[in-house]
Amino acid sequence: MSDARPAAPVDRARVHLWLAAVAIATVPWLIAPGKVQPDTKVDLTISPWRYLGRALSAWNDHAGLGELQNQAYGYLFPMGPVMGVAESVGLPAWAAQRLWWTVLLVVAFLGTERLVRRLRLAGPGVALVAGAAYALSSRVLTVLSEISAEAWPLAVAPWLVLAVIPAVQEGADRRVRIRAAAVSGLLTAALGGVNATASAVVLLLPLLYLLTAARGGRARAIAWWSGGVALGALWWVLPLLVLGRYAYPFLDFIETSRITTAVTSVPNSMRGASHWVAYILDSESHPVWQAGWVQAQDPVAIVTTSLVAGLGAAGLVTLRRRGSGHVARFALVAVVLGTMLMVVGHPGTAGGAFARTVQSWLDGPLAPLRNVHKADPVLRLPLVLGVAVLLGRWTPRRTTLARLGVIGTAAVLLISATSLWVGRAGDAAAYGQVPASWRQLAKTIDREADAHGGATLLMPASRNAHYTWGSATDEPLSALATSPVVVRASAPLGDPASTRVLDVADQLAASGVRQPGLAAGLARMGLARVVVRHDLAASVGAEPWRLVEQTLSRSPGFTRVGASAGQSLWRVVGAAGGVTAYDARSELSVRGGPESIFGLAATGALDPAAWTSIATGASNAVVSDSLRWRAYNNGRTTATAYGPTLTASDRAPEEAGSRDLPPAGDPSRQTTRELVGLRALEASSSAADPFAQAYIGPGSGPAAAIDGDPATSWISDQGERARLTLLLTEPGPVGTIRLRTATGPGVSTPAQVRITTVSAGRTTTRLAPVRDAVAEVAVPGDRIDEVRVDLVAGGKDQQLGLAEISLSAQAIGSRLHLPGEVDPTTQQVLMARDSLQRSAAARVGEDSATLTRAMSIARTGSVSPSVSLRPVWGNGLDSLLDGTARVAGSSRVDLDPSGRPGATLDADPATHWRPAADDPLPTLTIDLGRPTSISGVHASGGGSLRAVRVTADNRTTRLPASGGPIALRAQRLTIGLVPGTRGQGWVAPDITIDGYTPVTTSSVTMRCGQAGSLTASGSSPTTVPLSAQTTRQALLRGEPLAARPCGQGLLTLPAGEVTVSASAGRGVQAESVLLSPTQHATSAVASPRRVVETKQDAGLHVVEVAAGSPAVLTLTEGANAGWQATTSDGRRLEAVTVDGWRQGFRLPDTGATTVRVEFAPTTAHRRGLLVGLGGVLALVAALVLTRRARPTDRMPAPRMAGSAAAYLGWAASAGTVLIGVLAAGWPGAAVGVVALLVPRRWIAVAAAAAMGCAGIVMATLGVVEQQSVGAVAGQLCGTLTLALLARALWLGAPRPGPGAPRAEPTATRLPR
Repeated sequence: MSDARPAAPVDRARVHLWLAAVAIATVPWLIAPGKVQPDTKVDLTISPWRYLGRALSAWNDHAGLGELQNQAYGYLFPMGPVMGVAESVGLPAWAAQRLWWTVLLVVAFLGTERLVRRLRLAGPGVALVAGAAYALSSRVLTVLSEISAEAWPLAVAPWLVLAVIPAVQEGADRRVRIRAAAVSGLLTAALGGVNATASAVVLLLPLLYLLTAARGGRARAIAWWSGGVALGALWWVLPLLVLGRYAYPFLDFIETSRITTAVTSVPNSMRGASHWVAYILDSESHPVWQAGWVQAQDPVAIVTTSLVAGLGAAGLVTLRRRGSGHVARFALVAVVLGTMLMVVGHPGTAGGAFARTVQSWLDGPLAPLRNVHKADPVLRLPLVLGVAVLLGRWTPRRTTLARLGVIGTAAVLLISATSLWVGRAGDAAAYGQVPASWRQLAKTIDREADAHGGATLLMPASRNAHYTWGSATDEPLSALATSPVVVRASAPLGDPASTRVLDVADQLAASGVRQPGLAAGLARMGLARVVVRHDLAASVGAEPWRLVEQTLSRSPGFTRVGASAGQSLWRVVGAAGGVTAYDARSELSVRGGPESIFGLAATGALDPAAWTSIATGASNAVVSDSLRWRAYNNGRTTATAYGPTLTASDRAPEEAGSRDLPPAGDPSRQTTRELVGLRALEASSSAADPFAQAYIGPGSGPAAAIDGDPATSWISDQGERARLTLLLTEPGPVGTIRLRTATGPGVSTPAQVRITTVSAGRTTTRLAPVRDAVAEVAVPGDRIDEVRVDLVAGGKDQQLGLAEISLSAQAIGSRLHLPGEVDPTTQQVLMARDSLQRSAAARVGEDSATLTRAMSIARTGSVSPSVSLRPVWGNGLDSLLDGTARVAGSSRVDLDPSGRPGATLDADPATHWRPAADDPLPTLTIDLGRPTSISGVHASGGGSLRAVRVTADNRTTRLPASGGPIALRAQRLTIGLVPGTRGQGWVAPDITIDGYTPVTTSSVTMRCGQAGSLTASGSSPTTVPLSAQTTRQALLRGEPLAARPCGQGLLTLPAGEVTVSASAGRGVQAESVLLSPTQHATSAVASPRRVVETKQDAGLHVVEVAAGSPAVLTLTEGANAGWQATTSDGRRLEAVTVDGWRQGFRLPDTGATTVRVEFAPTTAHRRGLLVGLGGVLALVAALVLTRRARPTDRMPAPRMAGSAAAYLGWAASAGTVLIGVLAAGWPGAAVGVVALLVPRRWIAVAAAAAMGCAGIVMATLGVVEQQSVGAVAGQLCGTLTLALLARALWLGAPRPGPGAPRAEPTATRLPR
């Protein structure tokens, strides 16, 4: 006999489950293996444990200028530890990411599979399919490689529903409910707090399951569940409350509801394509999120994901009709509610009836909920359950139709993961590893920080860390370095005022010319180093790095430390330490923005040992024009984010998404535009609008058409038509209207313009031909109050504009008006040219050649002007450099004076004429100033030549390439250069004319008036001519030069309204004007007290302060109500804001003392984490104590009383129509009526068919444009599906026949 026992039967369901789980776990490793994706936080792939360590503090000083940790604590579990362990065991960064993705997908898969079986919706095989469909849903694939932290709550969602099922089953007692609450609490803790909104929204699913349960123990179950969830959420909610209390207001400067709801139509939301980033293209027309783009916009993906949603909807209707009361109610309510949360704010032709109101709420009190796409899990899970219901119904059947349904559904589910099958599930800019040069740079700046302290600033600024070698979510250098790194991030998490300073610093650095105040301004911020990035991707639209390096090399205070192919490192001289002591009496009060420190430092108005306060009172020492009333688009790079200064009545900067960074916000306290002779100036569009598609710069606004400078122009945005409207202050004659049309790249010149005038309500239209870009119309009448100019382009997507418009009988114009009143006897006035304006890269600021500011003068006084001039590329500078000769060229590459035609004669080997590449015969036309006897023309250096042609007095002589002797006498001659081999960058040779001596002196003198003049208008206008002395090299390098006032040099400002204008000179224009009282005396600043920092940590500084005069202790970190400072005797110091953004404290004591400066909310932050840990331990204890609790498997489906059913039938009708209205406006009401007319037995089919139709019309006719046929039709079809689901909520279960036994669901054995 054998003692062998028969083998245990194989549990095929368990084997299939494990095989399916392995298959799901394999998927992440097939997505761009070996490539690091820009997922969530780059720190987690480079230095996860160091990042998690910083997350224990509320304040983040690693950001350099300081900021609140923005939900960084959320990475403490589970994502952070997974990435940390992966790093500790030596996994490469890309493999660590795939390990986390594997955890995420497997959790989502197993949870859904178990939920399907637990709810008895289908058998094991279908449950596996449902789990895979959920784990690889369109929503998951959209965010997996970009921001997987948002997919984690979706993965936990089915487990949250599983946890509460026992609490509402028949026979559930208190122990069962406590256990369910404990499991729910632990799962809530596992949600993490990376994104509190995404974590909180999935809690709606278990809550809805409880709310839709039968009465009885429902209230008790909800009470226990709420307690468990509260305990589990403590660890990420309590730090969130600290963040909410002390964080800077960054929500106003990120995406607005207009953007986040633009794509959340009903079909897009139901098919899982509601994330707005998935629809965005970068500046090079590449998808920002590759996988999301495919899932959202690929025609195959549109159709299949729509069909998946339709099948899920049909399945839920079927479930409802089968009599599964509770589960069906829960799923239907979840789908309808989840969809409505996303679509109610969606605008458009068929948008929500109250979309604009909802958007205003989302941009106001509901700002944390602005990204409505985060509600996706609320409908994604029940829709997958609906698909499982259909498959579960069809699978056991042996009919051909059922088999086709199974095969078709499986195919649709498979194909819907389109980005996987086309190989685009990862980011297109993924990278193998961070280049070695960046790793070495991190070590270098850490050594520099150890030696010199301070933080490192990255330039040029970019909104994203997109490099030529790959894309990271955050700056890799910040994760690589242990010392502070400052980045001008897209979301201003630090003090917004400091972001303003960084923006202007970036603009100044990209000027390519000497900036005397740049290093001083950066040093005050504690920025000891600058890294210039060479390898930023072109798509980020950053300023040219070569210009930045050129600026730093020419500006005082910068020293080059080293460079590599990818970046260069510069040291900033005199950077402030972590804590600085200023003499308390050295305060300089400034009316303006914090960015004015650069201008103040450049003009010498700010002593490096003094501190500034930004205020708006009447006693300011300096009145600045830096804080301007303008619109701001945070979605653009800093160079293209700002519009022109607007009139005080223009409310555009108050709109969500257009608000400027604080301290801006009140036009009465900011510099505004003032119109002259006009009550309003309106344009149909403007290329100066930072939201324009074809943005050029703030100098292209409508005011440029009335500034008297033909070099500036109002340019429209792209389109076929453009209109400029002038509303006159008082009705009167206009005389002759003369206008000059704009010219330039991409600007169309119309053949004629239409000019319309309005007089006493009567409209008259005249057509005027445009000749040589000029049109004129004589307008009779003396009561005209409105003039409209219409321009029509020759095609679509062109720009139009006016360089100038004038009225012969009316004086019109505009100027910038300083805020408040100015007392010239006590206050200084700083007028500064727009920092965006520069010659290099042809960037246009909003100031014309004449720098003009208006101001209200409180009392008459004389001021001493200090004017800084800057060379301006153009004919004036060329003639200034050419001396007595006048040289013109047949072409030139740009206006850079080093490449001007006259460079051929200036005997300077560093300058060469650069003709255009397509100029076949570069020709010089030279006027020597007087008849000259010429004995030879010689060419040397430059590009290859074949011959030189000299023409004078209609006689042409051909000379060899090097020139030769020639005999002629002439004042004017032309020299043609016949190029030889012409490679890239060909330059003309230097020309020597025997008989003519070029001007070789290094100095350049501009006599009185030649350097411009300064004029103050008013009751008694005064003008001060300006002179200047400089060098040719300084002019070529664009260096600023100090102008000297001629005569007494004083400017009188009479009481009342005064306009101060600094007119341009020959080749130069005023960059800044500082007006100081004649009796102005700078008070002596005491030597700063010595400060020694003995301890420094995140949010903590302990300093020893030597004895001395009363001081202001100042950090190089953002001012915040959370900072506290106490002396060694326990006395609390008074907080003060320095330089408009830095945290400071007044120290009145004169004796030596120890001061402890700390960010107090860190204590509450850490206590919150500890309390949360205690909550988790309490939940674990409750789970252990209730381990013997055993729920039943009975899931009742109570019936509704007939009268209640009849009542709710009417409610169903009203609710169905209301859903249509809320989702699609009044067209949606008609859709709701149609839904009510669909026969009950056809509701499931109609719901699926409507979503299928939505997918087809969107795939063929358009999915994005809210006004397109595809989007509108798709919206109405999707709304029909949604309305049918709403109607299905009130469908009764089929009534059993007389004497029929009660139906009991068949139990399904669950895997152990």
